[in-house]
Amino acid sequence: MPAWTNFYKLAIVLLCSIILAAPCLADATITKTAVSDEELLKEKRFQQPPNWQWHFFKNADGASIRYGQAQAEKPKGTIILVTGFTEFGEVYFELINDLLEAHWNVYEMDWRGEGGSDRYLDDREKAYSLGFDHDANDLAQLIETVVKPQGKQKLILMAHSLGGHIALRFLHDHPGLVDKAILSAPAVDFASKENPTLISLMTWWQCTTGNGNKYLDDQGNWDFMEPKVTKAATHSHDEKRVRLEAAWAKQNPKLRSGGATWEWLQEYQKSLDIIWSGHYLKDIKTPVLVGCPGADLIIKPYKQRQCVRKLSNLQLYEAGEFARHDLFLESDEIRKPFLEQALNFARI
Repeated sequence: MPAWTNFYKLAIVLLCSIILAAPCLADATITKTAVSDEELLKEKRFQQPPNWQWHFFKNADGASIRYGQAQAEKPKGTIILVTGFTEFGEVYFELINDLLEAHWNVYEMDWRGEGGSDRYLDDREKAYSLGFDHDANDLAQLIETVVKPQGKQKLILMAHSLGGHIALRFLHDHPGLVDKAILSAPAVDFASKENPTLISLMTWWQCTTGNGNKYLDDQGNWDFMEPKVTKAATHSHDEKRVRLEAAWAKQNPKLRSGGATWEWLQEYQKSLDIIWSGHYLKDIKTPVLVGCPGADLIIKPYKQRQCVRKLSNLQLYEAGEFARHDLFLESDEIRKPFLEQALNFARI
């Protein structure tokens, strides 16, 4: 690369650092309830299903990946659940209980770097990535080596946010492994307040100068992030469900995750470029249902709809103009209709 090009990019980056005042995660006023974290986790709906079992498998990179499973009575099939950025299986015990009650076997996998799976760096809370193709391969390995050997069954992939992004990579690269996919607010763009061009330049500069393992400027470990950033005003109207991730992380510090590193952001940018390139999305033939929250402040709703229009075999569920990012953790008036639609889609 010519020297003048680097100088030109550096000048732009310095300008971007002045202009870029908005953080990558939206700050919000913390919502408090009269219920303590301990009392919250004792509610039956948020507790681990009685027949739930945790297991691990070694992925192709040699990392231990945690997954959980439970069998339903007279199952209609199996749902494989994958979660969003920094989340883990415990956050979705209520959803898992609902799926079991609806007679679906359930598997849940924690992405590498999150929850009970192996982390990437010595500072284990930092979000890092080797590339999102590695995550898609981990999901394929779970299905091929753990789920499918249990016998012939209808397989449904259910994913939220970043999990939905990785699910799209999985559906493209591993066709035919699942029968259908249900995606809640898939992460197919940057957060609503972010400028992709400025972020790209800043990320290029940070990774080029050896800062890839460092946190983004406004982020840090869990102790720094938890009081600073809450999901109360961005992810859900339900003040109990929106506290589950923090409540579980306080009870079990090993589940904690901090913010993103520049290297993670760079890999996310690369993966976005792949998803939106050429006929990539059109080549996905698996039937897909996408739940789109109208008030999503994390991923732009119009980009989710644009993604849907590119898919070959799709259904779009508009969750309403007030629905926030995490449809599975939203208030009952938003969550229940989406879950009903999802289960109807899975069953047919």
